[in-house]
Amino acid sequence: MLIHESTFSAVEDENLVWSQGHSRSVDAARVAREAGVERLVLTHISNRYSDPGLLAGEASKVFPNVIAARDLMSLVITS
Repeated sequence: MLIHESTFSAVEDENLVWSQGHSRSVDAARVAREAGVERLVLTHISNRYSDPGLLAGEASKVFPNVIAARDLMSLVITS
C-alpha cells in the first residue's frame, strides 16, 4: 500500500503543482504503478474539490486500485 499526497486534480498545471511541493492525482498513480504496490490511498486533497472521489477516478485511469482517504478513515492491512 502506498499512501501519497494528492493535493490537486490532473487538470492542474504540472509546473505550478510541483513548484508548490505537491502532487496531482495522476502523479501519485504513476508512483504507485512504478512502485508495484497493490493499493493507492490519496491524502492531503485540497478542499477546492468537493468530491475527493473525482481525484481517485482520475488516478484509477493510471493505477486501478485507488481510494481517496477521508477524516478518521481506517484501513485493515493483511499479509
